[in-house]
Amino acid sequence: MTGRLLSFVLSLLLTLLGWVPGVIHACLVVNDYQAEHRR
Repeated sequence: MTGRLLSFVLSLLLTLLGWVPGVIHACLVVNDYQAEHRR
């Protein structure tokens, strides 16, 4: 759970700095989450 919270905060900060880094990070987090559930 802590990892997801950290990922959320990092995505939020990156989005505030510029939407492109935030979107890229969010896509990576979602991809990692989906890969975790496929196992």
